[in-house]
Amino acid sequence: LETITEIIDGYCRTYRQKVNCRAFLNATLEAKILAETDNEYRFMDRTLVAYFVALALRSKFNLGEEREIQEKLEFLLHNLCFSINSDIVLFLALITSNPKILNYVIEGAEGHFADLEELSFDKKNIGFVLKYDVPVKKTLPTTQERKERERKLEKQEEEVKISDIVELVNEYDYTEEDLKKAENQALISFKYIEILSKALPAFCSIMKVDQQDRMVKLLYNCPNQFLFSLFKEIDEDYEGACNSIYEDISALKRETELVEVSLDSIKRIIGQIAVITITALYQLIATTCTTDQTITALNEFSFSTNTNNRIQNVFMVSRLKDVRSLSSKVQPLYKSTEYSVVKSMLRHAVRDYFIRNQVDTYGEAESLIDCVFENKKNAKLEIAKKRIVELNNKDGESKSQID
Repeated sequence: LETITEIIDGYCRTYRQKVNCRAFLNATLEAKILAETDNEYRFMDRTLVAYFVALALRSKFNLGEEREIQEKLEFLLHNLCFSINSDIVLFLALITSNPKILNYVIEGAEGHFADLEELSFDKKNIGFVLKYDVPVKKTLPTTQERKERERKLEKQEEEVKISDIVELVNEYDYTEEDLKKAENQALISFKYIEILSKALPAFCSIMKVDQQDRMVKLLYNCPNQFLFSLFKEIDEDYEGACNSIYEDISALKRETELVEVSLDSIKRIIGQIAVITITALYQLIATTCTTDQTITALNEFSFSTNTNNRIQNVFMVSRLKDVRSLSSKVQPLYKSTEYSVVKSMLRHAVRDYFIRNQVDTYGEAESLIDCVFENKKNAKLEIAKKRIVELNNKDGESKSQID
């Protein structure tokens, strides 16, 4: 309480304002910004801490203290893996609405990912992932699957709760040695990707073409650089890694009642975890960065000779409702690729599209179904049946309104 009182007094002196300390505290408590415990006050959520830090930095930026902001941004980006640093950067970019702030992020990402190799199915530089598929059905989603997805989404919304009260102790208690750890460097990579994918739709309308292109290039390249660094060690000694895990499980089995596991099943599990990780990252980025406003910039990137970039673009295009555009991206790649993992990733993107969108099964939609799915007759009947039910429901609603 003493600290808050000092802050308010300092504000009143600096800006010649009058603020009632008790009224201020009541307002922050009622708004669930702060929480009170034994006459101590803490933020309710780490995201709120990041937001108010960003507001403070914006005030300095508006007062012309740009050099100090640059130094703090460089610090935040250098230590992006720790605590709330990435949230501060994102909030600062969003609340300033200044594309110049993004230049620091873009330059930081370019420096962090400089000279790192990208995952490439064409170059086969992570060979073991080419042996496995994404476990995805080879038929169109059923009505039941769509209902199940809606149910899960509703459940997720119900389960979203405010996080535990934050106690800001040792919030920045980390060292350069901590920063050098492989897991923290990997987290920095992921945080950069997250910030860039969220920033593109937020700033696309006020970014010039050259800045859009720099950001889009990073959104295609950085995920594959991140994935290559993630799987490089495993790929260098895939057999050894699988054998090591198998031996550990076998030793554990002798002490417990674990079910027998074969070496082949270990290899399959590791391989599927890898391809699911790749697919999930592509889908996450596409979900975050793709809008009607950003798709032009995302399509402008030169990806025609790179299979991974083409898959990424399919996931991006699948976020919109244009089935013609999706079909034109999927079919040539699906028909030309020799890898079943690529086909399974494309099928996953298309299935997800049909789960989210009501599409009539003729023209390009029919052509896409014929290309990607087996048991096409049942798939088309399922969609036609769903359409009839929806039309009947709509007619029923109309009749009810007339009555």
